[in-house]
Amino acid sequence: MARKTSNEPETSPDGGPLLQSSAKLAKNALLADIVMRMGTSVLRKGVETTFLRGKYGKDAAKALVQERKLGWTLASLAIAKIGSKSIPGAALVGSGLVIKALLDRSKARQAARRNARKANPTSDQSAD
Repeated sequence: MARKTSNEPETSPDGGPLLQSSAKLAKNALLADIVMRMGTSVLRKGVETTFLRGKYGKDAAKALVQERKLGWTLASLAIAKIGSKSIPGAALVGSGLVIKALLDRSKARQAARRNARKANPTSDQSAD
């Protein structure tokens, strides 16, 4: 008997093509989806930890990623879906990220000025 190559379809005992049930195909698709989502989740957590590690340290970054609430995860998933589905969605999400970054920088500058005034109150009076 000739050896079967991987490209040849499986055959039934009577020589006809072996048909798979739709339940088996659905199960295979479900398993593939689960594996892909698990891989994506592991990759996402690794990327988040790497980004946070620079600011908070390795242990704190891991704790932040592991203790994240389900609501935050779902919100980030929804925002990512909106941003990746259409050009207006990408523009909306991108502009929101830029606004958030500018707001954070503005708050950091205000806090630095406030701390400088607290540390040196005499220079504040002479400036007026």
